[in-house]
Amino acid sequence: MNHRVEPITEIDFQAYVDDELPTGRRIEVEAHMCRHAADAARVMADLRTRDELRLALTDIPLTPGRNYRRGPAIGAGALARSNPGFARAEVPRPLLDATTTISESAMHSW
Repeated sequence: MNHRVEPITEIDFQAYVDDELPTGRRIEVEAHMCRHAADAARVMADLRTRDELRLALTDIPLTPGRNYRRGPAIGAGALARSNPGFARAEVPRPLLDATTTISESAMHSW
């Protein structure tokens, strides 16, 4: 395959983490990460943070062997429907502080 690949941008990395890229672009982003270890490390850290937040904010247990990354993103509406108390629940202060710290640190690392 000999086609010109558009440069990989921050938007591509964010869409990759959110599983919002079309298959072709996802493959291009993964190929880029194979050649750029620092970018791959940042994306992996973002994937881990995303999954940790999902675990902390839901009571849905993860099933070993299931590929959660390739499914539709869990949005607040889906969480509220699957867990009626979610929409009204208060976020515990330590989790809120950790989320803020993670977000601030992620913004500075890019």
